[in-house]
Amino acid sequence: MPSTPHDLSTDGAGGDDGGSYTLGTSLHEVCKRAAEKLNIPWPNAEPEKSGSRYEGKRLPRAKSAERQLLPLFPECLEEATRTWSKPYSAKNPIQGGAALDCVAMDENGLSKLPPVEPLVAHHLHPGQKTFSDSSAPSFPSKADGFHSSVTDKAYRALALGVRALNASSMLMAYQAELQDETAGPQDAQLWDEMRVVTDLCLRLHRCAVQASRRAMGFLVTQERARWLTLSSLSHREKVQLLDVAVDPKGLFGPAMASMQRRCEEKKREGEALQTCLPRKSQAPPAPTPRPSFAQVVARPTPGYRIPKRTVTQPKPAVQPKAEGGGTIAPLSEGSSAVGTLAQQIRHWRTCVKSNWVLRTIEKGYRLQFAHSPPRFSRILYSQAEGAASRFLQAEITSLLEKKAIQIVPPTQSQSGFYSRYFVVPKKGGGMRPILDLRALNRHLRRYRFRMLTHASLLKFVRPGDWFTTLDLADAYFHIQIYPPHRKYLRFAFEGVIYEYLVLPFGLALSPRVFVKCTDAAVGPLRTRGIRLAIYLDDCLLAGTSAQEAIAHTECVMTHLSRLGFKFNLKKSVLLPTQSINFIGLSLDSNAMRARLSQDRTETMRACLAQFRRGNYVRLRDCHRLLGLMASALVAVPLGRLHMRGFQRWVAQLKLDPHAQARHKISVTSNGVLTLRQWKEPMFLTRGAPLGTICARSVITTDASRWGWGATHEGRLVNGQWDSSLQTVHINVLELMAVFLALRHFLPHVENSHVLVRTDNTTVVAYINKQGGLRSPQLHRLARKLILWSQDRLLSLKATHVPGVENRGADLLSRGHPRYGEWKLHLNVTKQIWQRFGYPTVDLYASAENAHCPLFFSLTDTTAPLGVDALAHPWPRTLLYAFPPLALITPTLERVRTESHTMILIAPNWPQKHWLAEITGLLYAQPWPLPLQRDLLSQAQGEIFHPHPERLALWAWPVRG
Repeated sequence: MPSTPHDLSTDGAGGDDGGSYTLGTSLHEVCKRAAEKLNIPWPNAEPEKSGSRYEGKRLPRAKSAERQLLPLFPECLEEATRTWSKPYSAKNPIQGGAALDCVAMDENGLSKLPPVEPLVAHHLHPGQKTFSDSSAPSFPSKADGFHSSVTDKAYRALALGVRALNASSMLMAYQAELQDETAGPQDAQLWDEMRVVTDLCLRLHRCAVQASRRAMGFLVTQERARWLTLSSLSHREKVQLLDVAVDPKGLFGPAMASMQRRCEEKKREGEALQTCLPRKSQAPPAPTPRPSFAQVVARPTPGYRIPKRTVTQPKPAVQPKAEGGGTIAPLSEGSSAVGTLAQQIRHWRTCVKSNWVLRTIEKGYRLQFAHSPPRFSRILYSQAEGAASRFLQAEITSLLEKKAIQIVPPTQSQSGFYSRYFVVPKKGGGMRPILDLRALNRHLRRYRFRMLTHASLLKFVRPGDWFTTLDLADAYFHIQIYPPHRKYLRFAFEGVIYEYLVLPFGLALSPRVFVKCTDAAVGPLRTRGIRLAIYLDDCLLAGTSAQEAIAHTECVMTHLSRLGFKFNLKKSVLLPTQSINFIGLSLDSNAMRARLSQDRTETMRACLAQFRRGNYVRLRDCHRLLGLMASALVAVPLGRLHMRGFQRWVAQLKLDPHAQARHKISVTSNGVLTLRQWKEPMFLTRGAPLGTICARSVITTDASRWGWGATHEGRLVNGQWDSSLQTVHINVLELMAVFLALRHFLPHVENSHVLVRTDNTTVVAYINKQGGLRSPQLHRLARKLILWSQDRLLSLKATHVPGVENRGADLLSRGHPRYGEWKLHLNVTKQIWQRFGYPTVDLYASAENAHCPLFFSLTDTTAPLGVDALAHPWPRTLLYAFPPLALITPTLERVRTESHTMILIAPNWPQKHWLAEITGLLYAQPWPLPLQRDLLSQAQGEIFHPHPERLALWAWPVRG
């Protein structure tokens, strides 16, 4: 119980000379004398704030109660608040803490927070690797893990404080014994004062230990509560476990053994009853007629809620009946192929070389687990009521008819992994079924893979192109799941258990698997010069004429049909057109503009309409608008610049996007002002240019504290800063240098694409990303620069100029070798010259890797022909080019439009759209480069490419 001033008084204490002591011995009296000695001001007592009418008027008033506060000891306050400026990251050590370790401190809970029992952790969070794993158990969410680590740190700090009090208490007790045994000095009153101070210190130590003990107990309770949130216990049951005695050996202590005993007893009782009194199997209920899909959709749409992931008492799982009346046979792992692609495996073998793709098509996709597959926990029955239940049942019937799922016999149901299956309302009406695979996705590996992006799509289009589109029906359902892994894709509904036979939507790796298979499928088409871009189940074809587009479309449909792909002709566009919608963009090859599709434009405007002054919106509405803006940037040239203000307005709210997603926010006039440009009628529909940039004008800039300078095609300009600017941050000076250089060279670069080269990465980021949030001063200057260049330049881009090029270890210390710096082995280049002729100009080289006497460089200003080949005219001679991957498309465009002849070194990657462009420019048979360890090198042969076989480099003789 809490201490009172009386508890800390020495009045009435035992002692042989207690009666001769004349000074006050209460805590406040002794502390007041101590404060006077230490020159610490003593605070005045606080009188009772207001009197009472019960005191009356005539009689003397009762003595008013006063509250005496203790003064603050300055050094104590300083030490207590030393780390408060950075309470989480401060690393100030506790002086003398290492000497306070005591006997059996781990066994008595004086070291660290009692760890959670591994068995409990694995039960409540099945995502753990294994309950016998040597690593400490962890929470399923990062937020809980962070809170747990802070709790543990607080407990350790309190435990150290108790160990300090332990040592201090022992010393104070020893001091009291010594004072009791020693004859006092001549000043008896001074000696008695010392003994009183010692006794009071001992009692204060007891008070501090009791407070620390209580705080440690609450921290243990807090950690228990965090783990119990993962269970489905009632509030009363949780309170009982929270109040179990603390045991340093384990978080739940004695309750753990009790739970295990109860579990074993229940298990033995159940086994005994099953042996002595076996349960009679229940007869299956009469099947109810299932409504058709049209009947379900015709019903009115009620309100829905996503069912919680709780353990409920499911309906008795009956033995499902087959159509003929018999029961379903046990599942066989050797069942026939269900994916439509697997049925055409012989055609796949004739055109695809990837062993992984062929194995996946033939045997099914094997789930790529990060560690071991998840263990079976329980059957999770999905819950739905009313129209939602009827819709789910109709959807399940449809999946059964498509052979996308199958029924699992009850005898095989106690294995695998179960996920929730539920419906959510669509924005336009109707319902959408959702298979919640988030729990399973946490067990899978994470891979990076490349898909078609809006930026690459814009480079894909040529002037005057004719387009068609193909839509693949039930895209993921084309690929089957490896039979032994189907049990991890199960769900249960209305007493029946189902499992997926094909690749499901919602699986984290489904897009990667499908993209790898479709890229392999269309590879042979690209080698035949057919230009097509694929985004999952959407395919865009481009031809130079309507007749070519029709011919290529027929060729693609024939080829993909042979491989087993099915098409949704209702969503496909088979009639060639020069304006088409594809993955949210409207592409116009006549105007060479890309705009947001009408649907996306209407969605954006509807979201913007919510943000009116005085309106209340939720935080998640703000983040939804930011997401819509980010997805539209490719078609809204200045979208990122005009998005910064709204980003800053949302950031200054300082709200957690997850925990406070439903928090309501009042839209202020400042918030409306940040969206003014986005609400302009033409802002969303102006569009962005299509095609590739073949050449850029290069301006190189630099700045220092005293001045700045810039160059452009041999022209020079420089200047000095005013004295007022010499104290400005160097990043601002570097950006000002870019602005001044552009203004100076404007007569030479107006109405052209400009590339700024600078050695300041911050300036590069603020130009390419149209401002930023960290530095308001830099953002204002970048905004001014970008708006100035908008009406004067076709485009503005910045790139970083590296420092002095080192070799070997220095090259590796910067991360990894750059693609554009690889040099082909001299013997290989000799073989190329013998086949296709001797070139005289190397377009992308350096003094180290050039194969021709004349060359352009990517970075070296001393190159014979200059920096950046795309910024200069090319000589009319046989050219040689080994460009970086990003420059292959503009290089081919330059060859095609200017009729150059070139030996191009590039990968033979069928999944890249530029392979079709290479094929269309060939004038001779290409040659694959021989594989050898030293095929590619850098740093004068000190570094070899680790995997030249992955590049699959070919020599392509091309001519425009």
